[in-house]
Amino acid sequence: VVPAVPERVFALMADHEGLSNWSGLGTFKQTRPGFTEASGVGAEYVVKSPLGTLREQMIAFEPNRLKRYRIIEGSPFVGYIGEVHFAAGGGNGENTRVTWIVRFRSRIPGLGPLLRFAVRRRLIDTVTKRLPAALACRRHGVWLLKEQAGATGGAALRS
Repeated sequence: VVPAVPERVFALMADHEGLSNWSGLGTFKQTRPGFTEASGVGAEYVVKSPLGTLREQMIAFEPNRLKRYRIIEGSPFVGYIGEVHFAAGGGNGENTRVTWIVRFRSRIPGLGPLLRFAVRRRLIDTVTKRLPAALACRRHGVWLLKEQAGATGGAALRS
């Protein structure tokens, strides 16, 4: 459960290029807008991740409720589909339950359990630590810019 209303959580997670700043999932660059909404169905992204360069496509998009995507190129996975559900999670409607489900098979026999462990760990970290921190930064009018962190590993903030 994330301490923000579903509209705020969805807006942050639907901003795919913004995910690059806080998610720990890699850098996202939109290569094609969605058919009716910029981040909606049909939108495509190049993702430079720890697993290499991937191409994702949005296949379902229901504002404040659901986003579903698939990897269409460059993946160590076969049939990778991810979906993120957003629902009011108590606290007088001030919290959001985020459920992130992924399905895939490994291209390399026997590697599935290791990939499942790595993906699960990364997604749990993104939802339980990075997402609440990103929402707090937005609430206080600051944003962490990785590009400005510099060689020292520090962080720069801007309003």
